[in-house]
Amino acid sequence: MSVRSSVTEINVEVRRKQYDPKIEFVERSRPPKVKKVGYNSYLNGSLYVGDEVIGLNDEEIRTADDFNRIVCARSNEPARLRIRVRRDCYYKINIKRVEGEQGNGEVLDLEIKWRRGGMPLGVSMEDNRGRITISEIQAGSIADGNFHYGDVMTHVNGKRVTDIKSARPAILEAINNNKSLYFKIFCIS
Repeated sequence: MSVRSSVTEINVEVRRKQYDPKIEFVERSRPPKVKKVGYNSYLNGSLYVGDEVIGLNDEEIRTADDFNRIVCARSNEPARLRIRVRRDCYYKINIKRVEGEQGNGEVLDLEIKWRRGGMPLGVSMEDNRGRITISEIQAGSIADGNFHYGDVMTHVNGKRVTDIKSARPAILEAINNNKSLYFKIFCIS
């Protein structure tokens, strides 16, 4: 579905709606690297996990404190924020609809390949009557827009999974060791 494989610098313009941007950065990262974007943040959909903020309103940004000093200012900064971002599209995702599978929904095969391991997928799962369901999706993560609340994970790397105890280690091993991950997801309609 989407192919991403390069580091690019882009400009993002957003309108500041509140003083707290509801964003977290990786501790001591220089320039500040986005760790989490809140669902109710005005930056959601503009900044993503892994983005490095390198400029804001024509000022160079070196630390999270530099970013917060400008964004959290009450009156001396404009409501429009011009953010310069270095974005590493460090993964490629292919999504295929599986034909012929029955049920009250559709079955998707997802293949995600990373250039490097250690990057988060951005989903929370829960055991629900012998099935693994997606219970939360981190805004700005790989999962955002590709997984949905209530999706049922049936296979990880070709093996059937029925509980989180077996799914979580398989996912982490695949991401960190193989840099690739295969899912079969049942999307309830």
